[in-house]
Amino acid sequence: MTEVEQKYNEFWKEIVENPDGTLNKDKIMKELADFSVLISNLSKINCYLSGNMVSNPMTDASVVIQICEEQLQESYQRGYEDAIFDRTGDCRDE
Repeated sequence: MTEVEQKYNEFWKEIVENPDGTLNKDKIMKELADFSVLISNLSKINCYLSGNMVSNPMTDASVVIQICEEQLQESYQRGYEDAIFDRTGDCRDE
């Protein structure tokens, strides 16, 4: 059994098949409609979290998380430098 078949059997089979093993078109259409909403929303979430660097909904979550964390760290560093400058009036590297 392939990995795809295993995933189908473990997850989708009971959702999209009739008890006799035939495909249920209405159930498939519902699942595909839900899936399209999920894909669209995931693309928007990826764009937001990555600062518009990633829009592909199939991008591994670890990539989006890493980009988001790097941007947060950069923002924190800029805020820290701004606070030091505001407090001391010293020049800073830009």
